[in-house]
Amino acid sequence: MKDNFFASLAFFASLAFPLQAQVQIVRTEWNKSSTPHFNFFHESRSLKSGLIIGFERLHAKLRLHIGLFAPWINKEKMNLYIYQNETNYKTGEFGPPAWSKGVSLAGKKTIVIYEETDDNTLFQTTGHEMTQLLFGGYFKDKADLEAPRWLEEGLAMLMEDLAAADAKDAGWLGFMKNKTAWSPQPLKDVMARAPKETASSASVGSWYVQSYAMTRYLFLTKGKIQFKAFCDALRHGVSLEKALWETCRFKDLQAFEQSWLEWLRQQQR
Repeated sequence: MKDNFFASLAFFASLAFPLQAQVQIVRTEWNKSSTPHFNFFHESRSLKSGLIIGFERLHAKLRLHIGLFAPWINKEKMNLYIYQNETNYKTGEFGPPAWSKGVSLAGKKTIVIYEETDDNTLFQTTGHEMTQLLFGGYFKDKADLEAPRWLEEGLAMLMEDLAAADAKDAGWLGFMKNKTAWSPQPLKDVMARAPKETASSASVGSWYVQSYAMTRYLFLTKGKIQFKAFCDALRHGVSLEKALWETCRFKDLQAFEQSWLEWLRQQQR
């Protein structure tokens, strides 16, 4: 997905406007194992020791960075269902979208993925889904609210980068720094809605990268405590502009946009 920005645009379009193919559901006989933080249900007879260690390391990273959004992560296990291959994943009983690489079920503290040839890709996919489980659940726990789409996707992509074994594999950061590949759009438009069905692949791709860049700016420059306060305000029904002022001291959306654009220019040098 991350070898080339333009090669990823079709994938972005599928995220925004997926088509669900009709498949015959196949029930799986699961093998079970566990670690301090996971209940594993795996189609393979056993999991490679490297995978188990890697998942625990990933859990530690996310606990450090976004554990504030889900205090239960310290005492309750996640359920991780791992199919042996993509075909079995797509035809499995969870009925995932045909375009997806993983799904998260916040109410069940469950993530569903499939084994990849490259373990690093698997950990990044899992990091993305774990973030959506933790962050999406944080909003749903409050009157069943939906997290702002740009913020949830941006944070999941940021944690996906952090899940990479090496900084050079942090693909979203590379996309963000490629100023010839995308152009920032007005923040109010990006924050208001995901791309429309009639949008081009390029605009869909830009929306995702900009969501990542906006979230990265807030998360890294303000710090996780202040970022959490911003999200708390939104979760309690405070308007976006009021939340930006009360927690980040941006007097309005325009002030936030100007500061973000200056930061982005520095990143793209």
